[in-house]
Amino acid sequence: MVGSLSFPHDHLFPPLLNNHACALSESLYIFLTLTGFHLLACDLSKPRPGKQMLASIGVASAFMARYVGLTNLITALVALMLFQQGSFMTRIRRSLFFAITACAIPAAWCLRNAIAAGTLLSRTLAWHPPQAQNLRSLLTTVALCSFQMICQLLYCPCWSCHARDGRFVVLHDHSESRPLHT
Repeated sequence: MVGSLSFPHDHLFPPLLNNHACALSESLYIFLTLTGFHLLACDLSKPRPGKQMLASIGVASAFMARYVGLTNLITALVALMLFQQGSFMTRIRRSLFFAITACAIPAAWCLRNAIAAGTLLSRTLAWHPPQAQNLRSLLTTVALCSFQMICQLLYCPCWSCHARDGRFVVLHDHSESRPLHT
């Protein structure tokens, strides 16, 4: 499913696709994040402790797939505080239940790592300064996205363009299949 949703991006944003092609856990992370948030939305519409526990397990699993998933926990807690029905104390209680349940799985995994390997995460903090290739890819992606949006807003929404050899190329008008200027 994620591969089919990213199809337009390989034509519109090739540098972005190349940057994320090496992250093999990306599709698992996206699936677990969407599952956790879907279950959270179901819980917010009709609150049940079982739904909330499943949502917290989905969010915790996304965190286990990618460490950036910690932001999902914070987002879910903010959503629980803002959109949940009931009194303020009910919101606090349900948010604490969600946080404790979501943190139990990563805590158990860190405990397992501490027992088995002697370290919690088997990671070391290091500074990786951006290289020229990364900055070039960033600028190309941002410029291409901006150029694509400007073309769609000002000219014709059916034009497509992409970067080829560091140049932006307007390919053709999809509606009439005739070449435009390059």
